[in-house]
Amino acid sequence: MIWFSKGVEQGDDSCECELALIYQCGKGVKQDLDKAIDLYTQAAVKGNETAILEFINSFIFTNDCGICTCFKF
Repeated sequence: MIWFSKGVEQGDDSCECELALIYQCGKGVKQDLDKAIDLYTQAAVKGNETAILEFINSFIFTNDCGICTCFKF
């Protein structure tokens, strides 16, 4: 996590995306969805496609259980 944090300080979009995932899942840190969203957004603005897809899949199309909430079947 230290190296990802250093990369974020340098503005590295890959590190922003990886650190976002760590905060999203709460792996080794307290889960912080607001921080995850901020980091995904920073990376997405720089054109990081993984960050864009993770943000869409995790925070727009699914709820916490991974169930699609946008469409009713």
